[in-house]
Amino acid sequence: MFNSPSVRAFGQPAVNGVASARGLAHLHQIFMDGTLISPEFFKTVAQPEYEGFFDHTLGVEESKGHGFIYSRSPTGSWQIGHSAMGGQCIRMDPDNELVICYLTNALKAGSGKHTLTYNRLQMKIYEILTTKK
Repeated sequence: MFNSPSVRAFGQPAVNGVASARGLAHLHQIFMDGTLISPEFFKTVAQPEYEGFFDHTLGVEESKGHGFIYSRSPTGSWQIGHSAMGGQCIRMDPDNELVICYLTNALKAGSGKHTLTYNRLQMKIYEILTTKK
C-alpha cells in the first residue's frame, strides 16, 4: 500500500515518509550537530520529558518527549529517535556522535529496540565503537 505512487504523492508525513537510509541519517546528523537547530535547543531535546512511562499500545515502558522516543544504548547513553512500521527505526546518540538508521524492504516483527535484526546491528555497531576508543 505505502509503495504505491499515488499514496506517496498524497504526502502523509506521519505514515509514509520516503527516504533513503543515508538521507534519513544525514537529516538526523545535521539535527544533532547544530546545523539544523541550535546547540542550545538540542540540549533540551537530548533529554526525555517522560522517563519510563508505560505505553499501553506497545505494552512496554518507554521514555518520550519533544516528539521523540528515547532509549538507552548498549553503553548507557541516551538514544533519541523514532520507530516506524515493520521494525524500521532511526536513533541519534549524541554522546557517541552516532546516528543509526535501520530501513528494511521486508516488514519485521517488533518495533525499534524490540526488532531482532535491528538489535543485532546495534550491538555490533556499539561493539566496534567501544573497541575503537
